[in-house]
Amino acid sequence: MNKKIICLSAGHGGNDPGACGNGLKEADLTGDIVERIKPRLKNYNCDVVVAPRYEDLGARTTFANQIKASLYLSIHCNGGGGTGFESFIHTNTGEKTKEIQATIHNAAMAYLKKHEIADRGLKTANFQVLRETSMPAVLLECLFVDHPEDAKLLASEVFRDGLANEIAYGVAQAMNLQTKKNPENSCQGCQIVQELSVENSNLRSQVQSLKQTIKEIQLLVGGLKC
Repeated sequence: MNKKIICLSAGHGGNDPGACGNGLKEADLTGDIVERIKPRLKNYNCDVVVAPRYEDLGARTTFANQIKASLYLSIHCNGGGGTGFESFIHTNTGEKTKEIQATIHNAAMAYLKKHEIADRGLKTANFQVLRETSMPAVLLECLFVDHPEDAKLLASEVFRDGLANEIAYGVAQAMNLQTKKNPENSCQGCQIVQELSVENSNLRSQVQSLKQTIKEIQLLVGGLKC
């Protein structure tokens, strides 16, 4: 069976910086996020290809079509006075693409909700990169560079790394990718973080229990307070 091909595309680039605000350029952020998604996806049984950053969007879709990609994922950041995260697929698309969009969107939002980021919803649009690709295509708008709180998060490498981790996880779930037995990339730290994220509710409970035990011990030995 042929491996699925995941084609990642970083929005804008070259002479096109994309949306700008608060000292940030969309093109810089999207390139960074894509480069963080790529090694995580390489831990799965798939081929990961980053589309050349052609300013001509038609050249990007042609590239994805020529390599017979299984999924085209376009990463963007937003601008124009709003706030939050949203995703797009083409207006005339099937149920499979809708399911892929929902899985990736929900994985990203599971992370973003912890940062109190608004969910702007799953949307459709007639964007060229969605219209001219011959495979399921999803475009993510990852926060607004011109919103002060969104920009503060986007400026953080730790935040971008966490977002990339969840997007990659969403892609793996959406495309039913299997983890490699011997991953080529040592993203073990990322996987540990993912496992901790899944178990964080249990960890919080354990921490609270430990705090209570410490309080009881302190009261027994001298009535000290935490």
